[in-house]
Parts: sequence; structure tokens; C-alpha cells
Amino acid sequence: EADKLPHQTFRRIHGRGPPYGILSHTWSTYEIPFRAFYDRTIHKAYPVASHKIYSTCDRALEDEIDYVWIDSCCIDKSSSAELSEAINSMYAWYASAKTCYAYLEGFALKEVEELTAGLAICRWFTRGWTLQELIAPREVKFYDRHWAYFGTRMVLSTFLSRITTIPEEVLVGNKTVDPYCVAQKMSWTSMRGTTRGEDLAYCLFGLFEINAPLLYGEGSIRAFKRLQEEIITKTNDLSLFAWQDNDMEGFVGVLAPSPSCYFGMVDVSPRGLLRRNPEFAVTNKGLRISTRLARPLDVAIGRTDVVFMPLNCTPDRSLGSESSLGISLLDEDGIFFRVQGRRYFAPMQELVRTGDVVWTEELIYIAINLRDYLNLENETMGVAGSTLYVQ
Repeated sequence: EADKLPHQTFRRIHGRGPPYGILSHTWSTYEIPFRAFYDRTIHKAYPVASHKIYSTCDRALEDEIDYVWIDSCCIDKSSSAELSEAINSMYAWYASAKTCYAYLEGFALKEVEELTAGLAICRWFTRGWTLQELIAPREVKFYDRHWAYFGTRMVLSTFLSRITTIPEEVLVGNKTVDPYCVAQKMSWTSMRGTTRGEDLAYCLFGLFEINAPLLYGEGSIRAFKRLQEEIITKTNDLSLFAWQDNDMEGFVGVLAPSPSCYFGMVDVSPRGLLRRNPEFAVTNKGLRISTRLARPLDVAIGRTDVVFMPLNCTPDRSLGSESSLGISLLDEDGIFFRVQGRRYFAPMQELVRTGDVVWTEELIYIAINLRDYLNLENETMGVAGSTLYVQ
């Protein structure tokens, strides 16, 4: 309870609780953990962390809020069950808070000449966890390193949108994140990072309404692929596959290895309604999908088993509905492999007019984990023709 510090009281809330404030901050090496917080004599050993906690409580009391929740000292991280519950519930907890107090330790209002430039280099905007802490709450109040208040999310929405690429209509609260496609939401975290690799996937659970176990030790790539597999169970949004990694050569799996692969997808939008997209699912044979494929007819390209799969989304709304992002796939004995880690932009009408391709409707399986096909060699998966539809 905010007014009982340093003689604090912890209260576990079940169901609908009283109004509470919540802190958004970047962790330092010296935070006061849950169990140590009970012993107020330890607070002297953590002066910076203690000041952050007390200052949060002071701001809450000014707003007539009696309770605060602070992740560093309110989660018992020694309990894997409690940690898992907290991470899976975090988005909802921030959304339910009356006010979120965003403490930007790396920003001093009096030391900057231009607000956007000063905020842009602040560490708070580079961390994975703070993405949901910016989006989920109904109100966010911003404070600099000296706890000087400098605006709400609504007031600062123009500056925040420039820095984060999150649409201003989301930041002012006029629109939820629901209408935005998977690739666009992924792009919001493409330049963010976390201390533990797996957390770059776990911090997105709430944004995509995912509830899944935490498997620390699985590695960042596996964790992010597991997130994508969970997303597939909830939506048939093909923009999930509109990622790009120019460093990936040969053939690759259909899922992205990292959120950074969605960099630049800030304006992507679906072509038409999602319900018109095909159903697809993860199976033990790969990603099963019934989809349209553009198969090349001209043998001059070197091979005719490289096909184009449209993703029914466009990189920019201004381009209209007659163009689509897509990926190139290699048909290898009934299993399809993504050719290189690139996405392509195809003017659909031009493909039809040229007559260089034939459109087919096929039920196919696309490889997810390449280790399941170790008998195939990269050298045999030629990439000739993989740039057939580049624009």
C-alpha cells in the first residue's frame, strides 16, 4: 500500500481489486527483489531502486491511488509458477491499472533542446517489455530521471509515434491494436531488445493475446518460433510470413527467427478481409496451407519449381489492393521450402497479363524446421529464379 512505505504491506488481489497504479521502467543491475523488499534495512543498500519505488508511491498518492504494482519487487522470481503467471498476465495488469507511471531514467528534460531527439535515444524506447507498457494502459504519465513530469501518452502522442512507429491513433486511445496485422505489430518491436533472448518472444505474449509456458533455456529463435506457432492458432493473417532477413541464403523455414525481420513493415495492411485468407495450421509435416501459387512457365529462368505465394497484404495502403507481398518457395518432392529470407512485392495484375505464370490452387506443406529434412543439401536447392517477382 502506497501510504505505508517504508512499513509496506503486500496484498495479493484476487478477482477485481481496488484501483492501482503501475510502474514502467527499465531494470538496472541493482533492483530490490521480492523477498528482500520485506526487510526495509536492505533498502539502504539499494538507494536508486528504493528512490524509484518510493517516488512511484508518491505519485500514486498525489493521484489518490492507494495501491501500486512494481514488477521488480512484486514478482517472486524464485517461483517459476509465479513468474510464468506474471508474464502471461502482464499485459492485462497494465491494461487494468488506473495510471501507469513511466520512469525514463535515461532522460532529463532540462538537458535536451528538442524533445523527440532527446526521447529517441532513451533506453526505455529500446526495451522489449516497455512496448506493452506503452500500449496497454488506459493512461501513461511520463517522468524524467529527476521525476519531473512532462506529459501523458495522449499529449506526447505525436512525438511517441515518430519514435516508436506505433500509429498515433493507438497512442491517443482512439483505436485498439486489434485491427493491425501481425507484421505491423511485429515491426513495433523490431528495434527492441531484452536481456534474456527468450524474453523478446515472451514480452509479446500479451500483444498477441497468447498464453504459453515459459521455457528459459530454449533460446531466442525457438522461443520466437513458438510464439509464431501460437499466433497461427489464433489468426489466418498471412502477413506473419512477410518477414525478411537478407543475410539468410539458400533455403529457410517459413517462420521468422527474430522480430527484427519485420523491420520496416510499419504500413503493411491486408488486401481485403482476413476471413478470405486460406486456413493454415502447423502440423508434424510442416505448415499446411491451401493457397494460390504462381508457377512460372518460362523454362529460361533456370528451373520451374520455384513458385510465388502471395501473402494477401501490401506494404503500403496507397498501393491499392492489386499488389501483394509474397514469398518464393521451392517445390522439392512435395515439400516446399522458403527460398532465401526475403519477401517480394508483386503487381498481381501484371503477373496475370504477362502470361509468364499459371495460377494454381494447391494444398501444400511448407517446411518449418529444416533439421527435419537433413537429407537435403543447401547446394541442391538452387535459388535461380528466386528474384523472379522482385520489384
